[in-house]
Amino acid sequence: MVQLQNQFLENSPFAGDGFMVAEDLPKPDVQIITSGGLSIPAHSRILASASPVVERLIARPQKRRSSDRKISILGVPYDAVTVFVQFLYSSKCDEEHMEKYAIHLLALSHVYFVPHLKKKCTRGLAERLTIENVVDVLQLARLCDAPDLYLKCLKLLSNNFNAVEETEGWKFLQNHDPWLELEILQFMDESESVQGKRSKKRVNGGCLRCQRMWQRSRVHSSIGDQADECRVPMCRQFKLKVQQDRKRDSAKWRLLVRKVVSAKTVSSLSLVKRKREEGPRVNTNYYGMRSFEQ
Repeated sequence: MVQLQNQFLENSPFAGDGFMVAEDLPKPDVQIITSGGLSIPAHSRILASASPVVERLIARPQKRRSSDRKISILGVPYDAVTVFVQFLYSSKCDEEHMEKYAIHLLALSHVYFVPHLKKKCTRGLAERLTIENVVDVLQLARLCDAPDLYLKCLKLLSNNFNAVEETEGWKFLQNHDPWLELEILQFMDESESVQGKRSKKRVNGGCLRCQRMWQRSRVHSSIGDQADECRVPMCRQFKLKVQQDRKRDSAKWRLLVRKVVSAKTVSSLSLVKRKREEGPRVNTNYYGMRSFEQ
């Protein structure tokens, strides 16, 4: 791949950036269309060798006959796409570009299956997590299947929840992704339970699976309004216990229960709406996320 990259770099939009080049190079044969209608000339063989997804896009039949093939990469800034294509040529991304475009590059590396760039972006974002960006990075890590980054975001959010709760990212998440909000609250509750068990040195015994089963039963009993008719084991017992311990019940747990009810309601309404709609549905890759396009 390195030899192929060196062979084509002179006529690329990145010639002169310090890359090795060779003589007698062909002209770019593919145009990458970005947001705002701007385009980046590139070489199909280099792009195809760096990304199997781009390779398939290049190989598909064209609707119109033209000298240059076109690939659209929309939804992210032109400069971020330029850095992405530059990485496909050189397998390099400097710290300045990573600082500016790590979020965009992680999304692009996931969509176009560029594992080396994805790993670099995941590591870079983990090192740059802040109170202000943790919710955005958490959502992206979830969409881009980056479990290590996702877990680190959850831990930072859990440890600084009062501060994160005041950010625009958290307010946006509350309005657009109630299930993720619920997942975060559940993680926080489980973390507190684990910490409590450790401090007590497991005096009362129990394992993590039992703890999760207990939590689910507790949530079920809290949101149910017909405990007498419920057949779920221990539901009635939990209902009585909750009534007895209502004054001692934590505010966070009550918030968690409300979010379960809210998420179920939103999910039910969405299902009814989808059934009523006619025609094909359009799936979006970043539903529920704030736009990062500049």
